[in-house]
Amino acid sequence: MKRLIIMILVSFSLLSACSSKLAYNNVDWLLYWYLDDYIELSREQKGLLDSKLDGWLVWHRNSELVEYQGHLLQLQQQIRSDTLNAEQWLEHFDLGRKHWLRARDKISPELVAMAPQLSDGQINSLFETLEKGNKKREKKRAKNSFEERQEDSREDIEGQIKDWIGRLSPEQKSMVARHSTQLESTFDDWMVYRRSIQNQAKTILLQRHENPNFQADLLYLIQHPEEFRQQTYIDKSETNRRVFAELLENVSNSLSEKQRKKLLKKLQGLIDDLDDLVQD
Repeated sequence: MKRLIIMILVSFSLLSACSSKLAYNNVDWLLYWYLDDYIELSREQKGLLDSKLDGWLVWHRNSELVEYQGHLLQLQQQIRSDTLNAEQWLEHFDLGRKHWLRARDKISPELVAMAPQLSDGQINSLFETLEKGNKKREKKRAKNSFEERQEDSREDIEGQIKDWIGRLSPEQKSMVARHSTQLESTFDDWMVYRRSIQNQAKTILLQRHENPNFQADLLYLIQHPEEFRQQTYIDKSETNRRVFAELLENVSNSLSEKQRKKLLKKLQGLIDDLDDLVQD
């Protein structure tokens, strides 16, 4: 949930910095740089992925960037009109998630079709690396007390908001502090969910040659991960969504003229970047 404020602004992990256009135009190189931490692909596998990646990027540039731009324009107009409330922020959360779901549902069938090319060694190595990451997260978390984790959460949220509106007023800092204490920790629930879906994915992949429904099973897993979430995780996540929405409503209503100008300028920069990318 800590990253939710960034996700509201349309999940622009590649479009939220001054180097956004450079990052987007080099997403193929960035993908391989990221994948190298998890799996070593053969030359043939890289060639197959390259051929798919080119098509995905053309689709994304032609279809999705306009959707992102429209979302930002809507958000920008609401900020100008000073009309944003908690319910509208929740709608932006949902719209941001839909951007991600469209990309997932577009790409996942082709990824699944490529999965039989993986060897057992690659599959086992991938999930060993993922489990090492799980344990590393747990070890890092265990080092901090509950109070330290709460303070880290508050500082993280405050820093994310500061990136968009500039220095926070004492009143706004109090808002963040108050709302951050209302957030429910989902770490343990998330780790249970994470391991559950990873174990299921590993089982499906290792049975790829024996299971006649392999591709359908793997595709269903990728496109319906919510079925592996426990009800406690779902309930806590929904509570946290609403806490963030209420926080953003309060912050939105407290913006100074200087903060509003900074926020609108940053949004306009993203909109302009998107326009440039669409025109490229």
